[in-house]
Amino acid sequence: MFDYRTYLRLVYTIASILTFIPGIAQSEETDNSIFEEIPPCEAYISFLNGEDVAPTPDCYSISSFLILNNHLGETKFIKKALKQYSQSSGISFLFRYLNELSARDYLHAYFWADNADRQVYASFFRSGDYSRAHYYASALQEAKYDLIEVFCQNTLQCPDLSRVDFTVNNPFENEELFDGYSSRKLLACLARTDSFTVPIEKVVLSKRYLDCLQNT
Repeated sequence: MFDYRTYLRLVYTIASILTFIPGIAQSEETDNSIFEEIPPCEAYISFLNGEDVAPTPDCYSISSFLILNNHLGETKFIKKALKQYSQSSGISFLFRYLNELSARDYLHAYFWADNADRQVYASFFRSGDYSRAHYYASALQEAKYDLIEVFCQNTLQCPDLSRVDFTVNNPFENEELFDGYSSRKLLACLARTDSFTVPIEKVVLSKRYLDCLQNT
């Protein structure tokens, strides 16, 4: 039997937390290895351009993983990625969010989205990668608001929440490219294309990322 009181308390608790957070949440990242600046291999650049390629020995391990597993469906890709990434990294938390979302476990999806938001933003911001920090954090904030709306629909009661405008934190001039896409799509396609070896602009404006948004 659905417990309306439990869900209602959860909704108001989450809403209260979001109300008092002055900006994007920050915390310490426990594993910075995947955020190091590593030169991209030519195969990864070709991959972003939409070409079917094979990774070369000079490719970063995550670049190779993305190239080799691009053919997998979303569920299989997520399961495999959870074994690839450090379990304590913010990117692993992002995959956990996607995994719980696909299982429609919205409570755990919110938990992992919030953890990913804090970890990923702190790591990128601390490394000086401000554009990547803002893009990921903006999409994760949007994801959390989407989940709050799910809770509200389940309880038939919803506090008056003001959504974060994604375009405010979007660091790119042609922000209309991303209008109309769900937070899930924005994040799922990041997970399938970003190896952290080129500026985020080159990732999200790439043929691979835009094709993913249109076809996922």
